[in-house]
Amino acid sequence: MVDAFATVPREQFVGPGPWRIKSPMDIVEYWTTDDDSPSHVYHDVLIALDESRGINNGQPSLWAYLFDRLDLVPGEQVLHLGCGAVVEIDATLAQKAKSRSPISPRSK
Repeated sequence: MVDAFATVPREQFVGPGPWRIKSPMDIVEYWTTDDDSPSHVYHDVLIALDESRGINNGQPSLWAYLFDRLDLVPGEQVLHLGCGAVVEIDATLAQKAKSRSPISPRSK
């Protein structure tokens, strides 16, 4: 898990900045980053993918907590697709997720 958090570039999954962000310190309001520096997305924040519908790139600490609850042992693998029900029914979000996936489909 630590390796995944350390090596997967979050900015590739949240679109170009500046970003609309929600912080655990103020979960009610989004705010806009000052610029498009990728450093903004490496905080423990939600990043809006579609603010009007409340669709966000998840807060890293929540995902770390949830994955920790799986009690994984060395050698086990987890694939988190990062897409909820909204993505599967939203063609635009589904295409964005597919195009940014670090996993390429297997050839048949």
